[in-house]
Order: sequence, then structure tokens, then C-alpha cells
Amino acid sequence: MKLLLAGVAAVSLSLFAPSSASALSTRGRQIDGSVVRVEFAQRSAIIAQTRDQRQVSFQWNNGTDFVRGAAFTDAKTALKPGNLVRVTYHRPFFGPATVSRVVLVRAARCCSRC
Repeated sequence: MKLLLAGVAAVSLSLFAPSSASALSTRGRQIDGSVVRVEFAQRSAIIAQTRDQRQVSFQWNNGTDFVRGAAFTDAKTALKPGNLVRVTYHRPFFGPATVSRVVLVRAARCCSRC
């Protein structure tokens, strides 16, 4: 019985002991750029960043949200070559970056008469 009480006391004290913690941004990082190429079968895309035209590739998954205006849309609508998009991603400690949201900022014009 004394052993059980000592165990409960040790567990309860360890719960109240201070520990170090760290936090990651919930918003993630953002890249603005125009869509260069899309591979829908591999769920990957390449965009040219707006600020320096450096090309960045990313992949999306089932958890990625695609937004056009104030509504959700699909990848084929948002990721057309020439579209200006804002990609929000998170870079975990291990593994590749995870894209959480792709927002269509401006659709590409199809021709000079549009």
C-alpha cells in the first residue's frame, strides 16, 4: 500500500514539474508566385517566386486546401500555368515540407482579348 501511495505521489509531482517547451508557427510560411508547371498525377507543381523569379517545387496531399475568392476549389482550377498563387507551407523537423493551403490570387489571362 505504501508503495502504491509513493508511486501516485511521484507521478503527480512529475506532472507539475516545469518543463521546456517550444512552439511552431500555426500560420506557416508563405510563397507568392506564378505557376510554371503542374504534374497532377504526382501532385506536384513548380512556381516562380514573385520577388526573385526563383523556381520552387512543392507537393500537395489530401489535407491541402485550394481557395479561389472566398470558396474552396480544386487543384485543377487553382494550379493553371500563369496563375498567381500564394502557397502556405510548414517545414517539419523531419521529412518534406507540407503544403496546407494554396490561394488563387489572380487567374492568368487566356489571350489579349480577355
